[in-house]
Amino acid sequence: MRNTRWSRSPTTSLEPRGGGNTVSNLSSTRAVRDITLRHGGSYEASAVGEVNVVTKMKETGALIGGEGNGGVIYPELHYGRDALVGIALFLSLLAKRGISVSELRKSYPSYFMSKQRVELPCRRRGPGAAGALCR
Repeated sequence: MRNTRWSRSPTTSLEPRGGGNTVSNLSSTRAVRDITLRHGGSYEASAVGEVNVVTKMKETGALIGGEGNGGVIYPELHYGRDALVGIALFLSLLAKRGISVSELRKSYPSYFMSKQRVELPCRRRGPGAAGALCR
């Protein structure tokens, strides 16, 4: 018996919809948001962590989501990070469009990310979480 969940390319199930909701965590590139909005979808950011991304995806009915580390979550298959799904989506897109990786890259704007640690002064204000962070 043919498994209909696997009978079509992940890319062909996304593109005909003309967009859709996406979710990524706050440590992800802005490109996800910009590309989602450009295609008429709705973007939501979640707290860092796979469970937070999945929760927000379920709340918003997202078609796809992930984290800044490259973890792709594609609920049509399952709600878990899956590198092979990410590879399948990427290769399917290249094959469908008949383009190279460099050609695909040129079709998107350049983004830069800088992650830096910021030291904040510790001010004890009594019991609780804020006071516990001081060393």
